[in-house]
Amino acid sequence: MINQIEKMPVELKRKLRKFNRLVTEASFLDAEIQADLKKARVPYDNLVAEAKSASGPQTEALAYINNGECLDKEALDQSIADIESIYLHFANQPVEDDDLL
Repeated sequence: MINQIEKMPVELKRKLRKFNRLVTEASFLDAEIQADLKKARVPYDNLVAEAKSASGPQTEALAYINNGECLDKEALDQSIADIESIYLHFANQPVEDDDLL
């Protein structure tokens, strides 16, 4: 006779709660990052290489961070440097009068 499991292990429930906290925190932080980029007129899509017809430089660096692919300091520093390069390109573009409205 096979024993049926009646409850999920408490440890798994604990991990799910922790995972939810981390994902929620990451979601809020992502929204803050997007707002900061928008204020500086930096297209988010250019930092996650989703800009198919975009003008200007692109990188996948923010996607690497978002996907947890920067597993060491060197990879994270490189991604941040790549993002900074794109950020500076767009943030230093002249502001058109229409953009001020």
